[in-house]
Amino acid sequence: MRFLMLAAFLLLAACGRESEAPEQAQRQKDAAQPPMPELEPPVGNAGEREESADAASTLKRYYARIETGDYDAAWAMRSGDNGEIARQRFAANFSAYESYRADVGTPSEPVAAGDWVYVEVPVMIRGAFRGGKPFASAGSVTLRRARGDGGWQVFTGEGRR
Repeated sequence: MRFLMLAAFLLLAACGRESEAPEQAQRQKDAAQPPMPELEPPVGNAGEREESADAASTLKRYYARIETGDYDAAWAMRSGDNGEIARQRFAANFSAYESYRADVGTPSEPVAAGDWVYVEVPVMIRGAFRGGKPFASAGSVTLRRARGDGGWQVFTGEGRR
């Protein structure tokens, strides 16, 4: 009996509420969901686009060397010199992979800071561990070059000035 009385009370209470106006409901929905960010990268001048594209090409070469097992050549493209032991560790990290592939995305505009110019490039890495278990990872890699110097390096954070 109590259940029937409670159900009847809730039903009457629900009937007495006014429904929200469609505009108010849409405003509440919009407030709960922030707008989507711009998906297109900002367009710089032709020189900046060329500089960014050059950095992305450098990163493609870096990953191509890793994919073919030329770890010494890939290591040489990194900033900073952490010595022979660090180079050997770098190469040893890839022994866990049966296959390793990187897809390079659209680079950012170049940003000058101090004596350096930086470009950030999104990367999707995928492949398989030894034994066949697949993996995938997404992130970004920062490249840098000294102002006035043409050589991009994969920036490791070492030697920051």
